Amino acid sequence: MLQGGSGSHGHCTLRIVPHDVGAPLEEEEYPVATTAHPSTAQYAAVRQRIQTAIAFPVTPFHADYSLDEAGVRHLVRFMVEGGIQALVTAGGTGELYNLDLDEWRIVVRATTEEARGRALILAGVGFNGATGAKMAREAESLGADALLIFPPYYRTGDEDGLFRYYQMIASATDLPIIPYSRDHAVIGPRLAERLAEIPNAIAYKDGQGSVRNFMRVRQHLGDRFIWLAGTGDDLAPAYFTAGAQGYTSSVANVSPRLALDLLHGVQTGKFVETQALVDRAIVPLYELRDKRRGYEVSAMKAMMEGRGLPGGPVRPPLLDLNAEEKAQAATWAADWPY
Repeated sequence: MLQGGSGSHGHCTLRIVPHDVGAPLEEEEYPVATTAHPSTAQYAAVRQRIQTAIAFPVTPFHADYSLDEAGVRHLVRFMVEGGIQALVTAGGTGELYNLDLDEWRIVVRATTEEARGRALILAGVGFNGATGAKMAREAESLGADALLIFPPYYRTGDEDGLFRYYQMIASATDLPIIPYSRDHAVIGPRLAERLAEIPNAIAYKDGQGSVRNFMRVRQHLGDRFIWLAGTGDDLAPAYFTAGAQGYTSSVANVSPRLALDLLHGVQTGKFVETQALVDRAIVPLYELRDKRRGYEVSAMKAMMEGRGLPGGPVRPPLLDLNAEEKAQAATWAADWPY
């Protein structure tokens, strides 16, 4: 439960009172900006706009691993001009955790400048509560429309700690936020219920790959969140049958049209036809992505380079495809029906 009180330096004090779940917690205080949250109407507009194929652009690098800002801008234009209406800058496919904060700022700024209001921009934030809160404030000043909060660095945190992490970042900004359930940050019904009480939490993005857990959480909270599938383009049909209203797409890096065709298929209930499209155009790519950990990014970059789009290498600890795999990806890119 959250309680506000007076504070100094133009801030109020947010007092986090222990929830009735698990062991009692010690009361802690965090400084929170006193600016009012946007109106319900503003949140409603963003909730509506994320019910789409949300592109997950890569972050292009040069051969020496330096940031390719021109490539970032080119890719944003390519996606927006291809019909993409929302995208996550510096997300998972964008190697958020391989960027330093100066590079992250460049990527977010370049993305918002190139989009020029033509697409909704969600900025990836995370690392830890303090850093994530700072990123949230900066993303707002850089023109982002919303935040996607990635899991924290600490892999064995308690549910109460996870709640505080998401709440601390959300409280630093007026932007709507989307908690991201992936890897070690598993957001089940109980935690999702608590997160839904955060005033600017508008959606739930699932990256766990468990349709069963996704259904349980959605059935528990109903329309309090917008429900986003975030495991991959190949699982879009399965997640939409379970109640997803939008999904994040890495395939949009290569073909915005394919991402939008998948969206149209699942939103109109043409699941048999959409699954056939997935089997033909998506599954072979995902088989390559699944060969080694980290290939989910490098496979996309190889496909992009096969189509003359800026990608470049991935940064360690991710791995680039080997020469044979790159040739295979380039062949697919040339022969792809999209």
